[in-house]
Amino acid sequence: MAVEEQRFRIRRSIEEKLGVEEAAYLIEGRPPGGWDALITKEYFDLKLEALDERLGRRMADLTSGVDRRLRTQTWITASLLISGIGIAFGIGQAL
Repeated sequence: MAVEEQRFRIRRSIEEKLGVEEAAYLIEGRPPGGWDALITKEYFDLKLEALDERLGRRMADLTSGVDRRLRTQTWITASLLISGIGIAFGIGQAL
């Protein structure tokens, strides 16, 4: 049996079980979206680097915002604590 005959029989068997289009994908090795739908490793790496850069910028913005809010909250808490101690001391002196 020649290789082409064997290939033809295998293709017919796959066509019967899965369908003509599916058999073409399996036999020809063509991806479902065609060869243009595939991406290269270099393209993927570039997209990944761009995503990493965007996430880094967002994380830096988030970190600086949290830092500012914590600093403000610390000053407010310290001011209220000092004021409360002063008021309590003043009331204690008045009694």
